[in-house]
Formats: sequence, C-alpha cells, structure tokens
Amino acid sequence: MSFLSESSDGYDPARDYAQKYCTDADFISPVRKTLSSPDEPWSVPFTESWISYILTTGDN
Repeated sequence: MSFLSESSDGYDPARDYAQKYCTDADFISPVRKTLSSPDEPWSVPFTESWISYILTTGDN
C-alpha cells in the first residue's frame, strides 16, 4: 500500500491518494492496524492493482 510510505523528493503519496481516490482517516486507520511491522508500510497483507482503460463511444 504505497500511500502509507513516507514522502520523498517532493512527492507525498498520502496526499496524492487522498486527491485521486478520496482516501481518508476512516480508510487509512484500519489499514495501518493490519501492518505486521509498524515501521514498514509494505507489511500490509494487501496488494494494489491498477487497471488502465480508455472510455470510447460504442460506434464501432
């Protein structure tokens, strides 16, 4: 869950995810509770997947 990682080089993943996906404290807090190692954001038992697509009209 990359939104739990620390900001670096001017990029803040938590802010980016909040803007793009409307993540809030009610979502992030339970995810943080699942960390097997509190200092390691990649220790959650979940993964992220992205699906990219282009919406077009149905005139084919």
